[in-house]
Amino acid sequence: MSIKSTLVKTAAKSGLFLKKHSPEILTYSGLVLGVAATVTACRSTMHIDDVKKNHETEMSRVETLEKMVDNGELDDGDFTVNEAASSKQIIYMRTTVAYAKLYAPTIILTGLSIACILSAHNILQTRYTAVASAFAAVSAKFSDYRERVVAQYGEEVDQKFYQNIDTVEVTDDKGKVIETKKEQNVQTLSPTDKWFGPDSQIWDNESPDMNTVMLKSALDRAQNKLDYTGHLFLNDVYRLLGLPDTKEGAVLGWINTPDRDSIVDFGVFGCSDDPWDNVKDCPWDGKEEILLQFNCDGIVYDQI
Repeated sequence: MSIKSTLVKTAAKSGLFLKKHSPEILTYSGLVLGVAATVTACRSTMHIDDVKKNHETEMSRVETLEKMVDNGELDDGDFTVNEAASSKQIIYMRTTVAYAKLYAPTIILTGLSIACILSAHNILQTRYTAVASAFAAVSAKFSDYRERVVAQYGEEVDQKFYQNIDTVEVTDDKGKVIETKKEQNVQTLSPTDKWFGPDSQIWDNESPDMNTVMLKSALDRAQNKLDYTGHLFLNDVYRLLGLPDTKEGAVLGWINTPDRDSIVDFGVFGCSDDPWDNVKDCPWDGKEEILLQFNCDGIVYDQI
């Protein structure tokens, strides 16, 4: 490999590294420049007395001439009122320029600091928007795919594919099938799906019916909050279920729009206003943990 080729590849990698980490670089640069601005401001303040003293000396000279005119020690024609006013304006302008020069480094460094931080924010905002758009597109495609699976093969097949459920046959020593059971590969689940069970703070080991009621109550409260505020984060639902927050839950959720009101669904219940009505009809008896699949609208953080 030639030296030229090596240099080109190194330059390309360096450029990519700088572009990739530009928000961090700009943020740290902004902080450093901010500290530098503070230091220069402190140093400039140490010399402010010199500027102030020079201003007072010049003003005192003009005021002395004015008093001499008033006392008759100096003729009016030698130092007129207009000349006095003009002299004061010039002194104030010189003092202003002196202050500006004194704090010019501080002003420049502060401006650069703000520019770096705002640039970092804009880059992150652009990247966030791109990721949100990509997620929305993929989510829409995946939802459309699942709808087609349900339409052609039924909901049971969709759940089998989605949860990666395999039918396993248990045989005896003679090879005869004595039991058929389903096994699930939890690792293939969506990061937003959660198990509602003993790990939940509202789980009741003594009352399965209460678990069903608490789950339905959480669903109703989530829907009520969505209807009241117009938006609902997935972490809000996790808290209602006694589950810990997640990074995804901070940006994913549900949102009402002028064209559509969202419906919160855990993938368990039908529609009923009374949680107790679901105890008998619910396909889940509340004795063992159940997988909840939340029908989030997608990233709603940037739509509020």
